[in-house]
Amino acid sequence: MATSKSLFCLKLTLIGEAKSGKTSIVNRFFNDQFEEAYDPTFGLSPNKELIERNGTKYGLLVWDIAGNKFWEFMIRDCFEEAHGILLIYDVTNRNSFLHVSSWGKRIEKESKNRKTLLVVGNKCDLEKEREVSFDEGKQLADSLDATFIEVSAQNSHNISSLFEIIISQAIGMNKLSIFESSLI
Repeated sequence: MATSKSLFCLKLTLIGEAKSGKTSIVNRFFNDQFEEAYDPTFGLSPNKELIERNGTKYGLLVWDIAGNKFWEFMIRDCFEEAHGILLIYDVTNRNSFLHVSSWGKRIEKESKNRKTLLVVGNKCDLEKEREVSFDEGKQLADSLDATFIEVSAQNSHNISSLFEIIISQAIGMNKLSIFESSLI
């Protein structure tokens, strides 16, 4: 039973190749900041915040997972515990897009529970450098039974919408665990 100090825990995981902009998306959402210089994530970078939706308080935990192969051993545990997964690619890098399909299939195959998936094309502000069309992203999301959105961490385009979508879908789809608010 929930007490006045307990919250529902909502866990989200960002997965994608190195330099796809996962950390930039998280920094834009949590801090409204964008860093031009690339600073790779090593391992797992957790971010947390209290949020409220429809009168219910949630502890939002967002796991930003390093995008290189060395850290791949951590990914299964992170996506297994997640209520929602954001599959991030860089619209200016076709290779990062091609890996999203593999991640989506791996999650479907290895996950014990159905996950809320969101395919996210980042860097949509770089239209002249685009290698992946909007339609290709949408088709991939449809094939994974996922929602699709394009964002720009640099200019904040659709960042709030991205998190509103994944939070709403994850809350609607999952039985969320309760934990003490001292953890946030």
